[in-house]
Amino acid sequence: MENPTGRVSAVQHLPCELLSEIFLHYAGGGVDTVSTIRMPLLTTQICKEWRAIAISTPNLWCRLFLSINERQAASHSELAGTFLARSGSCPLTLYIFWKEPPYTSSHPVLDIIAQHSHHWYKVSLFLPKRAFPAFSAIKGCLPLLIELSLQFPSPFGLTMDDFFPDLVLPEMFESAPQLRCFESINLSPYVFRLPWAQLRRCIMSAAVDECIDVLRRSPNLEECRFTCHLSFYTRPLVMVQLSHLRSISIMRSTWNSYVDVNHLFEYLTSPLLRSLELYDLQSTLGPQFFSFLSRSPDIERLGLRRTSLTDEDVIQCLRALPSLIHLDIEEQRPGLTINHNLMNQLTCRRPSSEDGESPYLVPMLTSIRLRHDNHDTTIDQVIVDMIQSRWTLDGTAGSRAQVMRLQSVLFVTIHPINPQIMSLVDDFKTEGLDIEMERVIKLPR
Repeated sequence: MENPTGRVSAVQHLPCELLSEIFLHYAGGGVDTVSTIRMPLLTTQICKEWRAIAISTPNLWCRLFLSINERQAASHSELAGTFLARSGSCPLTLYIFWKEPPYTSSHPVLDIIAQHSHHWYKVSLFLPKRAFPAFSAIKGCLPLLIELSLQFPSPFGLTMDDFFPDLVLPEMFESAPQLRCFESINLSPYVFRLPWAQLRRCIMSAAVDECIDVLRRSPNLEECRFTCHLSFYTRPLVMVQLSHLRSISIMRSTWNSYVDVNHLFEYLTSPLLRSLELYDLQSTLGPQFFSFLSRSPDIERLGLRRTSLTDEDVIQCLRALPSLIHLDIEEQRPGLTINHNLMNQLTCRRPSSEDGESPYLVPMLTSIRLRHDNHDTTIDQVIVDMIQSRWTLDGTAGSRAQVMRLQSVLFVTIHPINPQIMSLVDDFKTEGLDIEMERVIKLPR
């Protein structure tokens, strides 16, 4: 390799191992078409020396993000075959998407990646239901698979295949000894038989009764994220206790305007839960929810985004969670949750009596995020007063009760930011508080 002056380039003297590392750094760690296909191929087009080094670097070819279709089946299969052949024995990270009809029962790319199933490590398959039998031969050949994501193109896994009852899906994922994370989108968790007992992380869209049953089958779960939709029929429900569960996130499916999740809280006990996040729940959270909180008193992180909980409901939640460290609230309706009452309850004032009771809600709170739609223009000042009360503490309040100082604050308002309030926020920053105040403009509907 020579530069325009005719001198030998210094790059030519770099060791092959160093060039391999440079190629890997150049390709980056992203999982997309650019990082997994374009950049690796580009390293083979500079000169014959670089091409040889790139081709002999298996880690450069072990990730593949490919959107397939029938029209380009030949070129896609050639690409997949080339990459997997060059990857050698490296664990494979594969993202294969088949979004465009027509859908058939086979595709050459699926046949090729199935031949390399013994090297699957992290795999995401977005495929029509009728295409999965192409993987029937991989059963028992998944020794490295640690993460699996399965998605169907249509909601709830309903496709034209459902009109063909003779289509039986093989149990290809039943034996995967290292599988720890499973994700399913737009399909029932019962479409495939899975090693539920060994899972640590589960992400899925399912009916509430299916969620409860999945929890029952997965006693070692540490994290789960459920997108709940309406049930087509109801299964018998049983009480479930998960001793390892640390984090649970529940949101409503966009396909349903109303989903009652109370049964999930009624039948679940998770005494070591540390994080609970709720999103877009229109249904009322009843006594089952508050009883669940009483059975999970060590929750440290609570996210309530666009839920039906009122200010009094949130106060009741906070009273049940003395160990709470991080609180994230986004209102569903103006003034429903973030109002004077809640802010006054969160404000730290020195107690007037010398009893041993702490006068504070969530005394361990160090991080708070508030996003409100309250049309009351005085609410911003009340929020800042609450922040100030929790920032100016010296670590003790009164003679017996102790409360932690805030460390991080995000405050999003719909009102023009008052200069006096902004001045206080700037003072907090100068004093060391990590605080951001933002305004969002609500467009009229």
